[in-house]
Amino acid sequence: MYKKLIIILIIFFTNTNIHGNEIIFNKNDVIITKENLKNYKLLYKDYSNKEISDGSAIKNIYMMFKIIDLQIERNPKFNLITEDLIKKDLKQFKNKYTEIILKYFLKYEILKNDFLANYIKNYQLSKYDGIINEKINFYEDKECTKYVHKISFHKINENEKQLILVNNSKVPIKVNENKYICLKDENIYEINSLINNIISKDGYDEFLKYVYKNVK
Repeated sequence: MYKKLIIILIIFFTNTNIHGNEIIFNKNDVIITKENLKNYKLLYKDYSNKEISDGSAIKNIYMMFKIIDLQIERNPKFNLITEDLIKKDLKQFKNKYTEIILKYFLKYEILKNDFLANYIKNYQLSKYDGIINEKINFYEDKECTKYVHKISFHKINENEKQLILVNNSKVPIKVNENKYICLKDENIYEINSLINNIISKDGYDEFLKYVYKNVK
């Protein structure tokens, strides 16, 4: 409810970009504006390296707002912890995305990755090996300049698979002091497909149960 009031105030009292703040969705105390949609689609594309339709984006924003608001309501510690975790990103990207979309997006990703980490511990990933065909590049340094080798996803160990799934981005992934994974765009796209496969087909019910409980 607090977020809804804030958005309404912004819409009616901001003199700039009033058309961008046009409400396009209003349901169950969730308001989504054109500006929300525009920013989410941009952020989604930058993060996942693929486009998303308006309908899918609105659905994602709705779920993102509802799930994160519920977590904050049930467990204020979740908000405090995630605010600290995302403050660097908020500062870095404050001029590229609106704060409300960036905050909720990052908090949702933290929650999703936490779920994936727990899910992966309980299930073997070998059945998903065929989804990722692009080999994974390994380097000696975090700058990804000292190339070591590339390995097929199904040949790397479970710990490395878990690291990749919960850190799926262009940011180098540290395995140990002399071993880093540097993902290509093709890797990120395939890994996103794998994550969606896990959540939508095998883990969706578990994910919903997970996000609707208190996060310790």
